[in-house]
Amino acid sequence: MVSSATWALVVTTIEPPEVVLPFVIHHLDLGATQVFVYLDRPDPSLFDTLSGIDRVEVIQCDDAHWATLNPRGRPKAVEYRQILNAQQAHAKTQADWIAHVDTDEFLRCSRPLGAELAHVPDVFSLLKLEVRERAFLASDPEPTIYSGAVRVPFVGRTKNGLALMGPAYHMTDGGLTGHVAGKYFVRSARRDLLMGIHKPRPRKSSDPGTKRPRHLISSSTTLLHYDGMTRRQWVGKMIRYLSAARSTAAHQMAENRVRLLDRVESLRNDPDGLADLHASLKTVSHDDEGRFFALGLIEEAGIDPIASVKAAGLGEGLNFATDAYDRAYVGDPFAADEGAVRAG
Repeated sequence: MVSSATWALVVTTIEPPEVVLPFVIHHLDLGATQVFVYLDRPDPSLFDTLSGIDRVEVIQCDDAHWATLNPRGRPKAVEYRQILNAQQAHAKTQADWIAHVDTDEFLRCSRPLGAELAHVPDVFSLLKLEVRERAFLASDPEPTIYSGAVRVPFVGRTKNGLALMGPAYHMTDGGLTGHVAGKYFVRSARRDLLMGIHKPRPRKSSDPGTKRPRHLISSSTTLLHYDGMTRRQWVGKMIRYLSAARSTAAHQMAENRVRLLDRVESLRNDPDGLADLHASLKTVSHDDEGRFFALGLIEEAGIDPIASVKAAGLGEGLNFATDAYDRAYVGDPFAADEGAVRAG
């Protein structure tokens, strides 16, 4: 058996250089063979920068791209666009494994990922990355879009989570407001699988006898989810979710998500209330910080995307402070415009 396997990532994004470049460089530093970046909104300047980086394949999602990829042109649903792009990258990659992720998700490796992938038995087609979620720290006087700690999902009875984290826990899944499903590496040879948002799965057109792929959980690598690069972005994201989520039957949403969206809706016209909500869910207070670290509810992120991009000589002109990101890229979170707040 080979001692190391190769791996690639694919991402579809509308984020600015302050997010895309650290994402790319961090994963190249970890050993990615290829990083496929699909610019969901064509960005000539960012395209030129990415095109000059070895092992990066950047694609402008313009009319010509969609005409080639989809007979009906650009899909309205972002999830469908992501899946189609990931399918194309899956078909093209030269790496042994590939994962479909977002630009606010960073791999953290305790040892080389390629070594673990090389030793996954053939019976397993997937390797699951369990998730951690960034938490701001109230003790940080000048936060950046990458500063803070990361939350570890709490596994246990709800009453225990409430005792540890307070009433806001009811609006989370184990203390996390984003997804807890994680993401998956898939063997590139499994071309029969659909590259879903979280987990590759058999296509609807597959043979009825096709078995769902089996997976192992990675022991070397976790996924750090920077869910909401800033408070303002997160608030805007939640407000946008209101209209989208209300079109989904309540019984199809987890109870904690229903509670969170109900709370956001009740504060829809109360900016201060939404700021307090963010603080209760996304920021660890001075009093809780030491206790949470000691109990393993939060841990150091252990990565430094800003240092990575600066070391690569690509940091000039970039400002990673949360207030600078808001001024440059985040519109009014109370506006109805879909583009007012960039996606995470």
